[in-house]
Amino acid sequence: MRQKLLQVLWIVLSLVSFNTPQVAWSQDDSQLRQVYQRLIDSFDADLAEARRGDWGDSAREIQVFQGAGIAHQYFGNYQKALELLEEALTRSLQTQAYPMAGSLLYQMSSVHSKLGDYLGIQFLESHLEIAKARGDRQYQREALKYLALAHMSSIQYQKAIPLYEEYLALVRSFNDVAEEVATLGYLASAYGTLGEREKMQAVLNQQLAVARASGNPELEKMALSYQSSWAVVGQDSQAAIQAQEQALQLARASGDVYQELSSLQQLAQYQATAENIPNVISRLEELLSVARQRLNPDTIGLWEAQALEYLGQTYAHIRDYNRAIELFQQSLAIYTESDRKATQTNRLSALESLAKAQFQAGQLDQASVTLQKAIEVHEIRRQDLDRFINLFALSRDDLQLSLRETLSDLYRLQQQIFIRENRPEDALVSSETGRARAFVDLLTMNLAVDPQTPINAPEPTLAELSAIARGQNSTLVQYSVILDRPRFPVMRFGKQSPREILL
Repeated sequence: MRQKLLQVLWIVLSLVSFNTPQVAWSQDDSQLRQVYQRLIDSFDADLAEARRGDWGDSAREIQVFQGAGIAHQYFGNYQKALELLEEALTRSLQTQAYPMAGSLLYQMSSVHSKLGDYLGIQFLESHLEIAKARGDRQYQREALKYLALAHMSSIQYQKAIPLYEEYLALVRSFNDVAEEVATLGYLASAYGTLGEREKMQAVLNQQLAVARASGNPELEKMALSYQSSWAVVGQDSQAAIQAQEQALQLARASGDVYQELSSLQQLAQYQATAENIPNVISRLEELLSVARQRLNPDTIGLWEAQALEYLGQTYAHIRDYNRAIELFQQSLAIYTESDRKATQTNRLSALESLAKAQFQAGQLDQASVTLQKAIEVHEIRRQDLDRFINLFALSRDDLQLSLRETLSDLYRLQQQIFIRENRPEDALVSSETGRARAFVDLLTMNLAVDPQTPINAPEPTLAELSAIARGQNSTLVQYSVILDRPRFPVMRFGKQSPREILL
């Protein structure tokens, strides 16, 4: 069930785009704090400037209130943030800037979530009632959209379905075909997650029909992507491949190179699920060729690095570890050259893959070094995400738990390395570190006085573990679940069976 929910989450996040808050990303935390502090310090002057003249600039005035509200939210001043965002929302409705009003509803729901109203559901419900009482169908549409999304995010699919059906009727009344196609995708996802396969497929078929009738190839590709993604969830790899092949042809016909690359990548992943290794390699090599021939130097990096990494995972699966290591190193070199923070996740994936291939090849020293780098990058990524945690509905507890699986996987590999080197004591320490890390982080985050400055908690040592065992007159025994073959971050080859090791 858990794996199914993860697949559903991936479908929703990969196929759907949402209005997101204006976040100032920065390489340095002190710079970031300065950016938001300047928004607060310059608020009065910025607002006066926006109101200058006979009519003023209403759009700029809304932006000033929104920017200051987000800045206060970043610093944890939630009541002040709500006050400013409410002003921005009021002005958005007065000027009938409904997309902005929707964005503000989404932002305010995240603030309410911090104050105990999980995902801002009660807040959104109240604004839906306000919109209905006013007879404001545009505002009702925005409130429905984000309320349904909140219920989807909280895994309350039964509540999300009637909201999406109501939202769908409104969208159709406005003749918004693009949003209609997207909404049918959300509705199908809700049915699919509940296991109502017939209803899901009926909605997906309706989505594809609407998309094709629109004559918009982008909408048809979206619908085909939903078809293929849910076919994978239903373990129908061939149906997924057929749908994605159609999407690939549409991308090529429209000349959209990025959609073509995306379809090739998806096809490779679906072929991996079907364990058709020659086709996996063929599609990834094709992806690599298209990226190198048609992308400019500013955009090729990520696509090239991903293709190399996925090829490496494929060769590792067929136990050609030397070739896999070579490809992972090429991919990692490209990721490392980039200074963009968005590639920390990519670097972590490549490092994890490289460490696993080195371990399988018997290169234990190299695997240990690579694995330690992966753990360090994981911590950097966690800190990057944590800096913005106040800006989103996700709590610190949710963040730690969402990152735990990746970290646990890294520590499991470290245990295997230590066992292979006949170092059971070190394996025990690694096991305890990986198992307890998330719990310790939850405690220290909640104990921190400044939400932007968490407390650092030291990792346990062998001496400390031994002292605890002696004090309790007990023997420490740790079980770890590992896979017979390495599980890679992206490519999934057929089914894998776990087993246990005793430390």
